[in-house]
Amino acid sequence: METGALIEYKIRLFGFSFRWKAIISKWDKNRQFIDEQLKGPYSKWVHTHIFYKKESDVIIKDIVKYRIPFAPFGEIILPLVKLQLKRIFDYRSKRIIELID
Repeated sequence: METGALIEYKIRLFGFSFRWKAIISKWDKNRQFIDEQLKGPYSKWVHTHIFYKKESDVIIKDIVKYRIPFAPFGEIILPLVKLQLKRIFDYRSKRIIELID
């Protein structure tokens, strides 16, 4: 991975398929990276992944700034979006633990 790398994939949200294209806008090896949506379901998506050591552990912190499209009508589905994002990050946490154990 490096600054400027493009990532393209398909995702499913609420039964709909979306093509997602993101760029790694910042890469600081072993510390953090930022991916920003270029094309996808959100009006804005900036995801900062931060890694730091705490004693013998590595802590992963995520900061996600996003905007739902079709404002103000898109705000109606905000509770569903928040729930879906929680599920995604909970799953990722579970998988990381499985992979390192």
